[in-house]
Amino acid sequence: MIFADKLIALRKKAGYSQEELAQQLNVTRQSVSKWEGAQSVPDIEKILQISKLFGVTTDYLLKDEMGEPEYAESEPTALRRVTLEQANAALAQAKVNAPYMAWGTALCVASPVMLLLLGEICQHSQFGLNEKVATGIGLCVLLVMVCVAVVLFMLCGTKNRDFDFLEKEPFETEYGVTGMVRERQAAYRPIYDKLNLTGTVLCILSAIPLFVAMMVSCVPPSAWCTGWWSRRHSCCTPLAPRATASPNTAGSSGPSAAFCMRP
Repeated sequence: MIFADKLIALRKKAGYSQEELAQQLNVTRQSVSKWEGAQSVPDIEKILQISKLFGVTTDYLLKDEMGEPEYAESEPTALRRVTLEQANAALAQAKVNAPYMAWGTALCVASPVMLLLLGEICQHSQFGLNEKVATGIGLCVLLVMVCVAVVLFMLCGTKNRDFDFLEKEPFETEYGVTGMVRERQAAYRPIYDKLNLTGTVLCILSAIPLFVAMMVSCVPPSAWCTGWWSRRHSCCTPLAPRATASPNTAGSSGPSAAFCMRP
């Protein structure tokens, strides 16, 4: 099969007219007509365009002995190239977003604290706080804190929208970008390790207030005026008993006594 017959078969299979094929190849319709009439042969540049347009190999187009189409393997899609300016902008934006992301996370973690605190306070009658009121206030505070955290997360996402492809798509970098990023990582590594260690320690120690509260709740109120606490903080003030005038006790002071007075 000669080139002319192959071109006709490929054009009809793709559903192109001669004029449409000419527009794809940026030539005149007469040129396509001459190619299909075996009156001329396109140059090598047009052969490559035809090969790419119909997805066949150049060998199939040029070799008459190849009657069956030989389809070319699809070329890999070109990766998006990241410039040095884009890398610097992405790192700068990540640095700006970091505090807001940290505050948003902290608000989410701390949002139920007020609800739990008010729930415990309302159990004690001396505070005069109704359980329903405490629950309502706690839930309102929780929702407000979560709402603020969501706003912070959304603002960070909006500002970082131009760089989302760095996490979702494969890309390639220009010369110098990889080295610059590695230098930034090496410079930030000590700070990252320090903050990571601090956060880990705080997470472990966060249970201590709970244990302290459990121990305090087990101590009866009368115990606060005796023992170590009274000696340490002088919560008990010794008071002398009122002297009674009597002939037997005149001129002598009665035995001292201590009465517990809680502040």
